[in-house]
Amino acid sequence: MATAAVSPLRLPTGVSIWNAEKLNKASSDVQSALDGLLDDFGVLSAASQGIRQPMTSSAKFRSSDHRLYVMSDTEGTAGFLKVGSKHLYHYDRKGKVQEIDPVCALDFYVLERCQRQGIGLSLLNAFLDAESVEARMVGWDKPTDKSLGLLSKHYNLTSFVSQPNNFVIFDEHFS
Repeated sequence: MATAAVSPLRLPTGVSIWNAEKLNKASSDVQSALDGLLDDFGVLSAASQGIRQPMTSSAKFRSSDHRLYVMSDTEGTAGFLKVGSKHLYHYDRKGKVQEIDPVCALDFYVLERCQRQGIGLSLLNAFLDAESVEARMVGWDKPTDKSLGLLSKHYNLTSFVSQPNNFVIFDEHFS
């Protein structure tokens, strides 16, 4: 497992929502801390997914229209969820392709010390509420088994067709 020292960033307890514009307007101390946090969490998330290159970094985030949901607890930052829209080609069970443009969970990670405490669920619920979207309508970029378990347990989402692009679109998206 990769190790990364998670940068200190003190935010109010709960979920805060960031985009590049909000980050660029923050104080230099907050910018520096959030940049470090994004880089650190990107490394940890990549390791948990078994991929070599992080999908999240401060440089990528600052040049995107993505939104970042950051959960802080009394000990500091506990997890994050990065979301954005994607144009996807989706193959159904019959092999027919459809083009869709869902809002997607692009990267999702909760520190190991914080897992199984409701932090991931709180992040997901904050995202779903803020973006007025149902979990079944979200595209999930290469979700881990833990993420799939969370979606199954709390949103009853289990059925999907594996895709060449590694995005999971649950069958309920189309019903």
